[in-house]
Amino acid sequence: MEPPKSGLSNPNTPDVKNQENQAKSYIKKSNNTYEDLCGSLDDEAPLVDVALAGLKEKDALIHSSPAPDEELAAIRGEMTRLHESVTEVLAASTRVAVAKKQAAMDNAMNFLKTHPLKTLALGLLAGFVLGSRK
Repeated sequence: MEPPKSGLSNPNTPDVKNQENQAKSYIKKSNNTYEDLCGSLDDEAPLVDVALAGLKEKDALIHSSPAPDEELAAIRGEMTRLHESVTEVLAASTRVAVAKKQAAMDNAMNFLKTHPLKTLALGLLAGFVLGSRK
């Protein structure tokens, strides 16, 4: 008893016709003709050719990715952009801190000018407390 050559006993069965229709719809999407890739169903393994064509397309997509030098240049550009952003944030934070310090100093000077006796009493009290700790 001899095994079937293609694994299919009858090429006219509905299952084989369904597979052929699926292969044809796939081929239409890839802009090739079914006969170009597979030949006919009389060949030993027509769907293997379709699968190999799909693998070649995937391989072409993999090899169409940017070169390592291009990726490195893109990463460097992104790092430069991030560095500039961080520098801007730090500069803005420094300006805010300086503005808050200046506002606190202005408030303290206004208090000293408007309440000189209270300021003198607070200074004497602080000196007495600190002097008595020794």
